[in-house]
Order: sequence, then structure tokens, then C-alpha cells
Amino acid sequence: MIKNFVFDMGRVLIYYDTIRFIERYDVTNDEKELLKKEVFDSKEWQRLDDGTLTEDEFHDILKTKLPSHLHDIAYKLIYYWDDPIEEVRGMYDLIKTIKEKGFNIYLLSNAAQRQHLYWPRIGASKFFDGKVISADVKVVKPNPRIYEILFNKFNIRPEESFFVDDVEVNVQAARALGMQGYVFNHDAEQLRAYLEKHVFNQD
Repeated sequence: MIKNFVFDMGRVLIYYDTIRFIERYDVTNDEKELLKKEVFDSKEWQRLDDGTLTEDEFHDILKTKLPSHLHDIAYKLIYYWDDPIEEVRGMYDLIKTIKEKGFNIYLLSNAAQRQHLYWPRIGASKFFDGKVISADVKVVKPNPRIYEILFNKFNIRPEESFFVDDVEVNVQAARALGMQGYVFNHDAEQLRAYLEKHVFNQD
């Protein structure tokens, strides 16, 4: 019987579109592609998620790769990509429903340490019972260790847990550990219908 829900964050709870973040600024198409490549698609951005690089260190690296007139924009992309933050349509209401039905709700996210700063600005965060962030534990999904850290930290059993992520390999890793899983496709109502059929009315 499912007792716990575990959610990813980016592209599940909040919209995460790196091109839209860059388009907040007055840049050419070539500069847009350069910023996407050197900021969001870089190995350094991944190192923010695994906790082995700080934002200041990343900005210093970018200053050696980008022309000087893009340094300030790069800084803003690192520190303020989440301002404003936009929640995926329908997810607040679905999370609220899940909480009202008595389930425990947890977050398991590949994210940098600044996640702790913007998390309270996500409306649905108030329904969560706890979270594990990759930068804090220095391991990222789909490594099984980060799921096990979640299980141990909150004393939850994988076979009693339902995992929602937009990345299929992350869901596959969860299933391999005994969780039920769902690959989210940005449609909260479709997820709600699935849960109504397969989870909410469980005996």
C-alpha cells in the first residue's frame, strides 16, 4: 500500500526552461546559444547539482569563457534564474489533494544548494514533509545511493512509495529499488487521473 509520494522538482513542480531564462535579457541569437552552452549545458552546472562547485567559483570560470559584456548576464543566470519562479499548472492543487488524503510527501531533486533559498517561494512546498537535495549529499539521480539516503533519512519503505520524475532513467532507478514510478509529461491532470485509478482508491 502506498503511503508516501516522492516528487522531483524541475519540470514537475516548477517550469524549468533555460532558453526562457536567457530570453529575459537583451542578447543576440548567437549569444543566447553561447550562454545556454556555457551556463546551463555545462559540466560546471552539473557540478553545482552534485555539490562540488559553488556559484561564485562557477562565475569565475565563466568569466574566462565568455566575452566581458556577458559576465553580468551570466551572474544573473546563476543566481536569479529562479526569479520569477513559475509552478507547473495544476500541480499545486494535486499536491494539496495528496496531502489531504493523508499521504506523506517528499522532494528528491538534483539541485544546487541555493534550492533552499527559493524552495519556500514554491507554493506547494508547504505540503512537503521533507526533502533530499543532491548538492547537500553530493550524489545525483539516478545513482541508487540518493534514493537510499531518502529512505533512511525519513524512515520510509520503497515498496510503500510512489515516485514522480520527468526523466525516465530516474524513474527506472526508483522502480529497481522497489518504488512505484511515473514519468511526468508536464500534464498534472493526466497524473491525477492515473493516481485516481491506481493509487488513491487502493484497498
